[in-house]
Amino acid sequence: MKKGVLIQIGVSFLVGLANFSMGYTDVWPSYAIPIFKSVNSPLSGVFTRNQESLIGSIPMLGSLLGTIMSGKIADSIGRKRGEIFFGCINTLACTLICTATSFYLLLGSRLLLGFGNGLNAGIFSIFAGEYSSVSIRGTVIALAAFGYSAGVLVSYIMGWLFSYQVVNYFVLTINVTFTISMCFMKETPIYLLKVGKEKEALNSLKFYRGTKITTQEVIDEFADIKSLVETPKQQEMKIFSDIDNNNEDPEKEKLRHATDEAYVKPSNRSAWKALLSSKSSLRALFTISLLICLAVCMGMVTILTYAGTLFSKAVPNLSPDLCAIALAVANITGSGLPIVMSDWVGRRILMITSSVLVSCCLVTLGVLIRWPLAPDWMIPVVVLMYCFCYQLGSGSVPYMLNSECYVPEVKSLCIVLSMSVMFISNFIMLAAYTATVDLLGLDGTFFLYAAVAAASAVVSYLIVPETSGITTEAIQEKFARGFLQYRVLVKE
Repeated sequence: MKKGVLIQIGVSFLVGLANFSMGYTDVWPSYAIPIFKSVNSPLSGVFTRNQESLIGSIPMLGSLLGTIMSGKIADSIGRKRGEIFFGCINTLACTLICTATSFYLLLGSRLLLGFGNGLNAGIFSIFAGEYSSVSIRGTVIALAAFGYSAGVLVSYIMGWLFSYQVVNYFVLTINVTFTISMCFMKETPIYLLKVGKEKEALNSLKFYRGTKITTQEVIDEFADIKSLVETPKQQEMKIFSDIDNNNEDPEKEKLRHATDEAYVKPSNRSAWKALLSSKSSLRALFTISLLICLAVCMGMVTILTYAGTLFSKAVPNLSPDLCAIALAVANITGSGLPIVMSDWVGRRILMITSSVLVSCCLVTLGVLIRWPLAPDWMIPVVVLMYCFCYQLGSGSVPYMLNSECYVPEVKSLCIVLSMSVMFISNFIMLAAYTATVDLLGLDGTFFLYAAVAAASAVVSYLIVPETSGITTEAIQEKFARGFLQYRVLVKE
């Protein structure tokens, strides 16, 4: 199945282009805002401080709306077509940004861009979790998510070296390339089974496993996927069908065929009803949503979005552009490690270690800003260490868990809910950043972020299970055993 591994990695690179666009556009304000304040601004009128905050935060509102709709879109038109729809939305938004001369047109374009990014955030998590093999699932998801950090780095470099117009047309090209390329991908086996297309689902599984023949390994995995897609009622119907299969008269045979037809039809049970009736899914949703909220509140989104302004305040003697690029390099380096380590070390250990290291970095950063105990260059060095440690686990593990912990019946709904938590948290963090710095100072703000990171380490130890190398069914069993996962680990 080496060919299958290469195919999955290739698809992850393609999906990574969507995340590349997200990272690229998220940090775009850090170098675009100084342009809007200059005499060379492409916008008419004076660019105010309130407009500065809106440009950075408004995409998060669009992202929230996009995330809420992503589950419905993914279940209605499919994961593949959902990603194509995202590509079309972002292509339109980037086209409008390229031509915008009015602040309100630019603001509307950023809102639309956020909507597209929200769609991708929800659909990408579903898509990547459904085409990947259990043995390399963490690697595949981390590789696709790696595109975000790559987008951040390239965006900073482009903003430093090229004109405003070139920067915008570059990301427009990325979105067009992604949209066209996605047309040649196959839908995921799980979605095809959910809509009753069993033959197409088997062909899709063979494509993602790199084989043209139906091997025993493919048959076994296909059976496992079918058992996940089945609802309890469908499984009960299948059991009765198997019992009545022997020595049946014509009337019973007719009844069995009717039962079989009912069995292969997609379930109409409400995802909300399925979620509320499953303790394991509710526990998984709470755990992952809490991890995502804590990860966002560690402050990475504010540092990336306002990198130029932050470095100008903290270390005015150093070039803010150079510091921002160095930050992105640390970010992308940290993002690369989970690709290798997530399936080797495990998600839980990565999350705990990352949270502890992030807390230490943030405390050090606050101390250096409040008391000049070291040269100015130590501040950006600690910021780089913070970014590296954050991406090692806090910036990646919650989203891996989000892709692998839910059964198909509730997966779209749970991912929508957890990603909505992320975008609400992002919006609050960005909108409140200026006021927080004014109230607590830059040092106090970092101390606050450090406390959140410490809380994340404790939460990860108490309630996060180890999911590396096990099936979704086994993960659900861990959540079903109890809420405090450290007790489950001791028993194991």
